[in-house]
Amino acid sequence: MGLFSEETAASVRSLLPDYANGNLASLCSWPDEIKKHKDMRWSAALHFADTPDFACNYEFNILTNWFTLCRYASESIELACKYAYPNATAGSTLNDDYFLSRFPVVTRRLAQGGVRLAASLNRIFGRQKLTAEA
Repeated sequence: MGLFSEETAASVRSLLPDYANGNLASLCSWPDEIKKHKDMRWSAALHFADTPDFACNYEFNILTNWFTLCRYASESIELACKYAYPNATAGSTLNDDYFLSRFPVVTRRLAQGGVRLAASLNRIFGRQKLTAEA
């Protein structure tokens, strides 16, 4: 599982449903699907941080601070303002040149997210292992 320690990879695999076949990526769309279920609608606001159109700031709520996502969200907002919003007007159709010129930024953010997720899970499962051994 790439950047996961052996303990983390084993722990994550044990948490995955059988239909995932040991593949964490196969569940990446789960949050978008589950929020559509009537009894899970409450979770919709947890799936993203929405900023007003063309606003380059965001007021973090207690929940966001609790998950320590403030820095990551701020980074994304700053990049969105620098790369995504300029020359994009509401209602316009963005062409391939626009998309391709922003693609390196998107690719880097996805990679950073993967590394950060792996580091967080390694810390979580590493602590559990240390606690179990203590």
